[in-house]
Amino acid sequence: MSPSPLPVPGTTVGRSVPRREGVDKVTGRARYTDDIAVPGAWYGRTIRSTIARGVIRAIALNPAFDWSRIVVVTSDDIPGDNVVQLIRDDQPVLAPIRGEIRHKEEPILLLAAPDRATLEEAASHIRIEYELTTPVSDIGSATEVFSTVDITKGDVASAQGEADLVVEREFRVGLQEQLYIEPQGAIAFPEADGTIRIIGSLQCPYYVHRALKRALKLNDQQAVVVQAETGGGFGGKEEYPSIVAVHAALLARKAGRPVRLIYDRHEDLAATTKRHPGVIRHRTAVKKDGTLLSQDIEIVLDGGAYCTLTPVVLSRAAIHATGPYSCPNVRIRARAVATNTPPNGAFRGFGAPQSLFAAELMVEHVAERLGISSVDLRRKWMLRLGDTTATGQVLTESVGSELVLDAALKAAPTARRGRGLSLVFHGSGFTGSGEKKLQGTIALEALADGTFRVLTASTEIGQGTRTIFCQLAADALGVPLERVSLAPQDTSLVPDSGPTVASRTAMIVGRLVQEAATEIQQRLQRERPPIRVEKSYIQPESIHWDETTYGVGDDRRDQNERRRLSERPAGHLPHSHRARRPAHPHHSGRESLLARPVRGQRHRRAADGWTGAGDHRRHPRRDRRLAGRGSGHPGKSVGRIAGEEGRGKREGYVPVTIAFTINGHSVAVEVSGSRRLLDVIREDLGATGTKEGCGEGECGACSVLIDGEVVDSCLIAVGQVEGREVTTVEGLADGGRLTALQQAFIAHGAAQCGICTPGLLLAAHVLLQHSKRLTADEVREGLAGNLCRCTGYTKIIDAVLSCTK
Repeated sequence: MSPSPLPVPGTTVGRSVPRREGVDKVTGRARYTDDIAVPGAWYGRTIRSTIARGVIRAIALNPAFDWSRIVVVTSDDIPGDNVVQLIRDDQPVLAPIRGEIRHKEEPILLLAAPDRATLEEAASHIRIEYELTTPVSDIGSATEVFSTVDITKGDVASAQGEADLVVEREFRVGLQEQLYIEPQGAIAFPEADGTIRIIGSLQCPYYVHRALKRALKLNDQQAVVVQAETGGGFGGKEEYPSIVAVHAALLARKAGRPVRLIYDRHEDLAATTKRHPGVIRHRTAVKKDGTLLSQDIEIVLDGGAYCTLTPVVLSRAAIHATGPYSCPNVRIRARAVATNTPPNGAFRGFGAPQSLFAAELMVEHVAERLGISSVDLRRKWMLRLGDTTATGQVLTESVGSELVLDAALKAAPTARRGRGLSLVFHGSGFTGSGEKKLQGTIALEALADGTFRVLTASTEIGQGTRTIFCQLAADALGVPLERVSLAPQDTSLVPDSGPTVASRTAMIVGRLVQEAATEIQQRLQRERPPIRVEKSYIQPESIHWDETTYGVGDDRRDQNERRRLSERPAGHLPHSHRARRPAHPHHSGRESLLARPVRGQRHRRAADGWTGAGDHRRHPRRDRRLAGRGSGHPGKSVGRIAGEEGRGKREGYVPVTIAFTINGHSVAVEVSGSRRLLDVIREDLGATGTKEGCGEGECGACSVLIDGEVVDSCLIAVGQVEGREVTTVEGLADGGRLTALQQAFIAHGAAQCGICTPGLLLAAHVLLQHSKRLTADEVREGLAGNLCRCTGYTKIIDAVLSCTK
């Protein structure tokens, strides 16, 4: 007997549905790396170079210190290759003695200890001697070249000879920090058979998997990588988690026990990769009427000390260098060089923001020299259907330049305080022939209980992956969304789907999910479950890309166009001016999969292009220390508790009993009164919804309520809350039921990566208690003490305002 026909519900793609992990994120139940309790785990630390360039002469451990309490790992303890596996074999896992130091913060030693205080003490008993060498810190002095790209179209020299005007300008772009609110971190678990299991905050599990295999000499089964809930990435957790994971694994292997290696904000800012700085020079030839004759562009990006992902970043910078404009004659010469600064790597946009910034300012300079409107000049130059890009791609569909320009002009404010405009495009998906090399693979299972499971290594980092894949599969299968689930991102369970980058998760991997679901739907008409189907990306024969000439081949079609060009003008002023009420319409080619969160991501994406960290204003709460409100116990501090001073038990500390109420329950803890309230809440009381973001009172991730007032718990001592009422996000729900505010955060897509959500909910809760009639500006001001990197704030403000109606 054949199986019964499958039910066909209404489509879910294109409409907003609740995020799969939304409830966990608004209640504080979501477990990020630092939230995971591991009994018996030790704490790890990286000892780094204090110089930018030189050679390690000697490493001395003070014999007066009891090193039997410490695990010390050097490059001699690496069983495999001393290389962080990526594009090139140039970055060591640990710099060896007599090895070269290429940047400040280069890892040299690893330490592990049973508690933080012992770890800090051990670090103070290490002395490293160097032979100093003069570092290269400026790209103008750099001689080592990581990568070059040359793109040529037409005859630039002849065009310049015919021009009425040639305008030359140089633009400089600086470092940008991704500023994910959750710092880098990994926990390593050694197992008896030699397996090393990693749980960490990361974007690309198989990047880490390959790095572990190479450095620790493991086979595919012995290296297991599991993604924990991840508090944002923006590119910063693409390649860098590999070195964090390898360091944690080396410590765990030698210690014979789990080791937690969690960076604090200072180490994260100092050591991790940033957006590439660079110098971009334009020489643009035009006629008096504004006709664009040629663009001659030179790009030099600073890759830092090691290659990381620099060649791919440079490729995107070069491909986008002309901006979304049609030009008959183009010459682009791009190179990336090495300096003695920490390596630079992935950041949202991947090289395109740097070159597009220069391209848009160049339009302004040319318009000024010609004495015409830069809006009119953009309209004259913009790419249209039938035009050919600098890489030889003929645009045959989905070119929305005029649509988005008109929409931006219509949406722009009329105030005369000053207006700016940029028109940019961005090719989605992996650069060049990357997808052909990756051959990403997914699996889909029809289970015996009538449910379905998607297996993919593509990760959820705030963009909605868990929900999108289930939507795509459900629609293709013709079943309700509730019958589809997503397997954990665990390399021992899921195939290698390629990295979670460049919007390829929905476009490439999502398409594979659809194909697998369609096949299973067909097979279910004649077979009974369980059924498993795997699909891998196969590049169509019609798509060609020449890595040498950066051309699209004989059929004139670039694979980026196959995934649609996305044009988006943003109405804002460049340089240091604050953008007020920016308008940024998009033309993405097709309807978004998860409508509300994607709209929030668009706001965030626009902000990433011009500020990196968004509009995060100073808030009075950050300077509030509850001064004078402690109970007077010995050791209680009214001032700020910095760094490790309040974390864990230290020799000589005076324990006192601190009694207070948390989430309606009376508690009494015997601790040092100077210990941070944040640590007591998380470590002693298990309320891990309260997050450690910056440790400086700048991000608001650690927000709690004390007697109904919003306070950053990383800045005050536990002694200051004796006899008082503390509320964390776990205490926000009413009788276990979500409040209207929590429901609104889910419904409006205001909880994306979720690391900032608990603090924002508490701040918004207080705001709504004070007033039920709020304007968007009042909400924005009231939440200014809490930093969010995913949503662009618009969806958060919408969620709060919905609770005032």
